[in-house]
Amino acid sequence: MKNNPITFSMLLLATSLFTMSCSDDDTTEQRAEPTTQLDLLKGTWEESNVTHDGVDSETQVICNNQRERYIFDEDNMFTERYFDDNCNEDFDYGDFTINAESLVFAYDDASTDTYQVNELNDTTLIISFDDGGILVEETYTKID
Repeated sequence: MKNNPITFSMLLLATSLFTMSCSDDDTTEQRAEPTTQLDLLKGTWEESNVTHDGVDSETQVICNNQRERYIFDEDNMFTERYFDDNCNEDFDYGDFTINAESLVFAYDDASTDTYQVNELNDTTLIISFDDGGILVEETYTKID
């Protein structure tokens, strides 16, 4: 029996195609975990802008080129660093809860603050609240 070069080439091609089509693609695919609000919020956020009824704040406290910061951890604990009018640094601590609509701070002194979440992504957090009929919107940038 003679070997037919065309038949051999066709058989080789068919075997190659079958081998390539049966590869296990699942082992090389990276499946992304769904990102939760907590995953996005974890880390350190620094205040970058404050508005009152849409107008940039002229009373925003910036001391020695430092601004208010929040640190959020995976255990739903937060630390807030802020400055008073005399540039004295102070801290508040507590627990927080977050969902698509709101961010609630439960401070260690038993007080609470509730903010509307306007935007939350990998780099930006925008929250707002009503302060006696004035809409205050605070923008934070993720720094860590």
